[in-house]
Amino acid sequence: MTWSWSHAADPSLIDEQLQVRSLKTQERNMIDSLDGLWAEQQALAQKKMGLENQLRTQEISLQQKMTELVRRQNALASQRYQGRRSLHVLLNLQRLSGLRYILESERVAEAWLRARWMKWVFQRRVVDIQQIANEIKTVQNQKNDVEQLTIKIKGLADFVDQTTRELNEKTDVLQKRLAEVRESRELHERALFDVREMKAALLTQKIAYQRCREDPFALLQGQLLWPVVAPIKNLFGRRMDAPWGVSTFQSGVVFGADENDEVVATSDGVVAFSGTVKNFGEVVMIQHSPAFITVYGPLKSDHVVRSENVKGGQKIGRVDATNNPGLYFEVRCGTIALDPKEWLSR
Repeated sequence: MTWSWSHAADPSLIDEQLQVRSLKTQERNMIDSLDGLWAEQQALAQKKMGLENQLRTQEISLQQKMTELVRRQNALASQRYQGRRSLHVLLNLQRLSGLRYILESERVAEAWLRARWMKWVFQRRVVDIQQIANEIKTVQNQKNDVEQLTIKIKGLADFVDQTTRELNEKTDVLQKRLAEVRESRELHERALFDVREMKAALLTQKIAYQRCREDPFALLQGQLLWPVVAPIKNLFGRRMDAPWGVSTFQSGVVFGADENDEVVATSDGVVAFSGTVKNFGEVVMIQHSPAFITVYGPLKSDHVVRSENVKGGQKIGRVDATNNPGLYFEVRCGTIALDPKEWLSR
């Protein structure tokens, strides 16, 4: 085993922090843009409503004026008709002017005066009718102006609708982009959290390695006794399980020992654990120093017990190959699994 450790600023942590900061800035900018689009959309909607109300008011006012003018025109037309009839009577009376005795009749004189009065009324009505005709023409012009204004307002309303649709499309795009940015930010924050946890784990491992290197037991590297007289058949480290095709990590080695082969302690120590491990069998752990332990199993039930002091080479039990052929052996420093081959004597 090589005792080494190097520490430098972690560039991945810095990159993730910068990415998260950039994504948060993008998110704030997009939220501001969405607020601006929403305010613009509300302003256009209010403008459209005001134009529609203005148009509706003008149309109602013009409709009322046209109704009143038509009523007055019909009334004057009726009076004009009566005046024309009176004028016709007056003309007939004038044709009979040769009959002087008729002119001296009181009824004819009364009819003559009535005819002259009707003529005067008729002339006045003609003037009124002309004025009404001018007013109708003015109202018609105003109506044309309103129709032109209506066309403009409708065009403006169409423009407002088109702008609103474009704003809605922009809003949808920004909302999708905002969702993507938030998702990316969450991913980067999780990655940042993982990097920080990894950094903390590496720091913990560094401290553990430092403790292991300073432990006196580290001087025995390559000098430990073999726990059993048998060759190593499974090595320490990552390997591929043939039946399932899955990569696994083995924290120790397996010796090709037979049933009831004697197992000895690799060095002096105290039994820290002696008992059954579920789905494995009887296991013995020997504490050699504050940091280092060795693990042996599965063993027969007649093994050493907890808190028992043992010497290097002392028998601690027998191999139980009933369910797990061979002897499994580990060397650990704290939570760190070490390669037993580097610790056993050559």
